Amino acid sequence: MTLRKKIFASVFFLLCSFSSGLYAAAGFDHSAWDAFLKKNVNESGEVDYRSITKDPKELNDYLASLMAVPEMELTSWPREETLAFWLNAYHAVSIKLVADNYPVASVQNIPSFWDIAAFHLGDIKKGQRQYSLNDIREKSLIGVYHDEKIHLALSVAAKSGPKLRPRHLQVPKWKGSCSF
Repeated sequence: MTLRKKIFASVFFLLCSFSSGLYAAAGFDHSAWDAFLKKNVNESGEVDYRSITKDPKELNDYLASLMAVPEMELTSWPREETLAFWLNAYHAVSIKLVADNYPVASVQNIPSFWDIAAFHLGDIKKGQRQYSLNDIREKSLIGVYHDEKIHLALSVAAKSGPKLRPRHLQVPKWKGSCSF
């Protein structure tokens, strides 16, 4: 191999490595979720489930985009990006479960609400790990990050619990701050 080919191969390898690192650091684009929340959640944190049940496409598309992320890719993201991913996924799944059972007076009236396996990562395969709201909260959030602010960020789809914000959770809003 000539010196010129060696240099070209080295530069090509470095560029490929650098660009994959940029992709991993970029995290996930939650702009579709942000648009959905602005359209369906008011400033008081009330979700318009009636509108969502009439047109669930935005919610279903956002959930599909979350579930398309391979688990191995997610593990390569920075801590704050992964945290924002799981917090937004938790809220999207909870809205989906309530919308699927609408009208319902309380999530307590939905059998096994917290334990319904409604989320997965990557292509669906037999035996693939499925996530419930309890799994996301306990195993992917609190069990990993050990941060008491997570409890404040999680809406429990109840009038008495923390309210859902009409915007997605972002890394700069989370890191070192209680302003979600």
